[in-house]
Amino acid sequence: IGSSTGGFTDVMLQNGAKLSYALDVGSNQLVWKLREDPRVVVMEHTNFRYSKLADFTHGRPQFASIDVSFISLELILPPLKEIIEDNGHVVALIKPQFEAGKQNVGKHGIVRDSAV
Repeated sequence: IGSSTGGFTDVMLQNGAKLSYALDVGSNQLVWKLREDPRVVVMEHTNFRYSKLADFTHGRPQFASIDVSFISLELILPPLKEIIEDNGHVVALIKPQFEAGKQNVGKHGIVRDSAV
């Protein structure tokens, strides 16, 4: 989730993933080698917060990596819970500037208060 150029997708494939959904709200970022790989299902223009199980036409994911920006994980995790296999695994990058709320984030997206 948040595939961008495909760094995490590439690592998963190199480590034995049989299939990877490369999902991103943007488009034209995924490198050509991954875009052409038959194990990769490209899902561009996809805002995961609105995703449903039916969108995953090649089966339920067993694992999810999350690297999103400008959105809180609070909006990503509920639909993921409905989509990922029972007992699936998740690795998520936590980006404080997108979790803290606008009122707690300073200029240039910097969170200065360690309590936040």
